[in-house]
Amino acid sequence: METFKKKHKYVKLLTSILIVVVLFIINQSEATIWKATPNFLNWIFVKNKDYNILLNLSIGYVISYLFYIMVNYFPELQNSIEKEQENVYLRIARHREVQLLLYDLSSVWGDIFLYSKQNGIINDDISLEQHFNFETLCKILPHINLLAPAFEIEGYERKILWVEKLEVDIERFTKDANVFLTRYKDMPPSNLYYKIFYLCNNSFLVGQLPILLRPAIYLYSENTNLGHAIRTENLKDDINKTFSYIIELDKWFFREINEINKYANDEDKITSMYSFVKN
Repeated sequence: METFKKKHKYVKLLTSILIVVVLFIINQSEATIWKATPNFLNWIFVKNKDYNILLNLSIGYVISYLFYIMVNYFPELQNSIEKEQENVYLRIARHREVQLLLYDLSSVWGDIFLYSKQNGIINDDISLEQHFNFETLCKILPHINLLAPAFEIEGYERKILWVEKLEVDIERFTKDANVFLTRYKDMPPSNLYYKIFYLCNNSFLVGQLPILLRPAIYLYSENTNLGHAIRTENLKDDINKTFSYIIELDKWFFREINEINKYANDEDKITSMYSFVKN
């Protein structure tokens, strides 16, 4: 549908011109269209001068417009709708995999934000954009001790350390992201593909974070915090880009729900939601 919209992006302009042209043709008509024409409408319904050349051009424009609408616009619109209906289940599958990627990211940064809320480092009532903010990150990082327990898991005697949790969660994200990049590389929009590629392969807050953790522990031993691994003063551009891509990925997820539900059958429509930031 996006390809169709781009191809016919001037249809509204052409239709607006058509209205003006039709009014001009009415004005040049020899027939009496409205006998008791109000004075303020004389410029439309009362012929004052002959503009034969413009009249012929106007009639040609109407014919060309009708030809365009009947031969190009409506058939391509119908084909686009049918194609969207055919692709809806592939889009549902892709949407589900983006949801898994967001879950993976939430297991990393959502849990860090949750820990920060529980320990009074950040406020409870801030938005997603305020969570993914450079200043907020700088406030949080020194409080995440990589060799301290992250969360206690019921049934397990050994507590999971932050460094272990981050490594496992990010490994899961990169595996899921690489599957996504392989399966959907030919599906638009390409900017969605690039954002996931960047998070997986370039971002030092996500895909490249594990290579920073162990060296930091080697240098700072038991006192190592996440701020020792993520040197914010050197990575500000990457941090801001990573945060903007995660936010845009989250917004795409919710926009895509509306697009999918336009074409999906009632039983296949997406109704379940999720929250990236945990409470």
